[in-house]
Amino acid sequence: MSGPDARAPNGPEAAPPPLVPPPMLAQAPSPRAPRRLSAQQQKLTLYAGAALVVLIVIVLLFTSPQRQPLELVPRGQTLIQVQVVDVRRFIESPVYQALAAAGPQVLAAFFDAERKLDLSLKTDVATVVRTDDSTILVGRFRPGQLRDSFEEKLDLLSAARKPPGKLELHEEQVGRYTYFYCQQEGVNVAFATVGSGLACYGDRWGVRRFLKGRAGYRGNALDDDLLAAAHSPALARRAFLYRLEKPDGLFVGSKLKEVLGQAGEGVSAAFFALATAGRNVELAIRLVARDAKAAERLELQLLKASTQVALRRVLGADAPPRVALANKIVTLESTVPIDELDEIIERDKKGEGPNLILALISS
Repeated sequence: MSGPDARAPNGPEAAPPPLVPPPMLAQAPSPRAPRRLSAQQQKLTLYAGAALVVLIVIVLLFTSPQRQPLELVPRGQTLIQVQVVDVRRFIESPVYQALAAAGPQVLAAFFDAERKLDLSLKTDVATVVRTDDSTILVGRFRPGQLRDSFEEKLDLLSAARKPPGKLELHEEQVGRYTYFYCQQEGVNVAFATVGSGLACYGDRWGVRRFLKGRAGYRGNALDDDLLAAAHSPALARRAFLYRLEKPDGLFVGSKLKEVLGQAGEGVSAAFFALATAGRNVELAIRLVARDAKAAERLELQLLKASTQVALRRVLGADAPPRVALANKIVTLESTVPIDELDEIIERDKKGEGPNLILALISS
């Protein structure tokens, strides 16, 4: 693993220029005494001032740039794939309602984090960010309670070992941040919180890298040129789920391998986004090609009649997906009516072919 990304400290700031008094005005008029306000006028002035302060706060809240979830993901050689789920947007969407109505097993993988982390996704977590070696949670937490739950899980793991043996919890610093870990006899788990709004679980090195990113020792995922090229801020803003991958990622390297064929060897990075529009779920895929020729091969492969048939089966869509090429990026877009998710789920249960939308949600 490479060392932390060094960042040079800022140099000393230049001294501000001396203040120059304004020139004296000849025969300056004497100021008038201020007119005294009545008690009612004073109250109205206070109310107006308070309302102005509230308005300024609201404007700042809605116009200030929000923290980009991918900025929480540290840049690193092991970063192959990262997936972001806007939990509240997903749970409030008709997609979630359709999946939940189909039975608890459909969303079992999504809510598996609740069992592992002893949290409620509906009430405690706003965003889930999954990487190769960690899970980052954005929400509202009680750090002490999370630590207690982490230690309890270690105790249960200790009791389940054969023969039973105590797993020791260790503490280590990264800058001003602390993380807790257990790395012994085949066990490698770690945990950290940053304030009451961020928590990270994973193996020791994954959590350590996360804290290095928070401490400013590492860049983030979008500092990777290939991932940044694949990422679409516009699609991410309206999606309830989006995912970035390198060529060895789960979907590029496995689930789409047959569809992409040999043209898939020219993919450098990929971006997937799921969003709802009315009663439809929309899937967008951006494939960054290695060069212009590789991009043309990808476009031709996706436009083949046989590939279109395969894509419709994988996506569960009646209409063929839309394919476009621009600046070495091949974009594939598909729309599926939410009312057809029941049929898609049934086909998936019967093993008639994995569905890409369901696979993204459960990954």
